[in-house]
Amino acid sequence: MRERALRLLARREHSVKELDAVRLKPRARRQVVSELVDKGVPARTAAQAVDEVLLDENVDDGDLARRVAERYLPRLQDKPDAAQWRRLAGYLQRRGFDNVLIYDVCRELLPEPEA
Repeated sequence: MRERALRLLARREHSVKELDAVRLKPRARRQVVSELVDKGVPARTAAQAVDEVLLDENVDDGDLARRVAERYLPRLQDKPDAAQWRRLAGYLQRRGFDNVLIYDVCRELLPEPEA
């Protein structure tokens, strides 16, 4: 399947590299699709290819969001709880993850900020 997805994007070599980047620089599915569309890949082709790569890599947006968050957390260690939540949520949001998933990941990985 992965090979099929890569063949779908063979017209643009850097698009193939962007799909391989799912492992190296995780972003939300919708953001990867959007970036490919911005670079001229048809939306349907981009969505199909990204879905196949994610399936082949056996990950979903939840897995990717956790990976991103876990890599970013060391930068937040000296911040108050509320600042950690705010900064991590913003970081995940800029990578295209939806708000419900962002809340779930923050709740899983960070202490609840005091009201």
